[in-house]
Amino acid sequence: MDNCIDITLDGFLNQAYFSVDDGVQNTWFVGNNDNDDTTLKLVGTIPVNKEVKLQGVLLGAIKNHSSDTYNQIDQDTTNLLHFRAYELKWLMQRYGTVYFGYGESASDNSAEVDFTPVYFVQYSEVFDTGYSFFFRNPNGTLSNITVSDDFDNYDGLDRVRRIRYDTPIFYNSYLASSYVEGGKKDIAWFYERNFGTFRFGAAAAFARSYTTVPKVAQNILDGSFCLTHNSGINITGSAGKKFTRVVGELDAHSHYLKLGYARKLWHCGKTAISADIGKYYHESSNDAKGTAYGTAIVQYIEPWQTQFYVAWRQFKLRHGDIRFHNINVVFTGVRINFDGGPHKKS
Repeated sequence: MDNCIDITLDGFLNQAYFSVDDGVQNTWFVGNNDNDDTTLKLVGTIPVNKEVKLQGVLLGAIKNHSSDTYNQIDQDTTNLLHFRAYELKWLMQRYGTVYFGYGESASDNSAEVDFTPVYFVQYSEVFDTGYSFFFRNPNGTLSNITVSDDFDNYDGLDRVRRIRYDTPIFYNSYLASSYVEGGKKDIAWFYERNFGTFRFGAAAAFARSYTTVPKVAQNILDGSFCLTHNSGINITGSAGKKFTRVVGELDAHSHYLKLGYARKLWHCGKTAISADIGKYYHESSNDAKGTAYGTAIVQYIEPWQTQFYVAWRQFKLRHGDIRFHNINVVFTGVRINFDGGPHKKS
């Protein structure tokens, strides 16, 4: 048995030019595309025996003028290194995987199953391109409502400090469960399989969370699927619901659908196009209704491990009879993958 420590370093850079029109003014900036953050990943693996490995993971997202923080008021240029994971993992061939530390909860990504060629530009978490931007009131003044207040895909418990367990893969699927600090907990199911010329993936999750003040239990139920065909046609969908126990509040929910097509038109790599729509209800108030539309095109340059893209996203929101100005985001950028490769240390 090789007792060396395997150390790998990889990641990618995802930068874009953003132009955001809120109905009154246009704001533009060059920054990090939060659909798929610029990321560095360091993994160290120690073989314990033939069936068990101990692994340490450090995952950091580098944010500068990030599309989830920039808005009409806050245009801070501070560079930030945001740790998305720092955890220990016990990988057991027969018994599954145990996670300890900060990282993905069991239900994280359950509303975001997506292996289409445009996943890093356009997927079910639509607010990544306008998260902190404020909607404008009908009279043109800024409201106190941001895109993130009403456009949510209810993707489980996100990244948290937890103890998590994943079962081994059986019948192309596995179960995952985690216990999160503060008493939160979740369970999720993930599935993926090829059927001839089709590739299909799906997930579903149930999570128990709590509001902060007052502390009230909330149940979250979500799921998603992705189906692709060798012809290049693909379809992706998700839905989620948050069951609140606050008297007088309606249960917030959303659903999302994306259609796409990919084909190799040039020798350098495939070209992918897609269009999506999402509907969002009752998140910031009982009469809140939001709609998100989007389109994207991605050109792969395979010899350079690079993708160029351009996309558009529109957010429409109304609270009862109040219709806020639409927010339109146009962005174009480049994503470059790199792999430092494995390194061994005795």
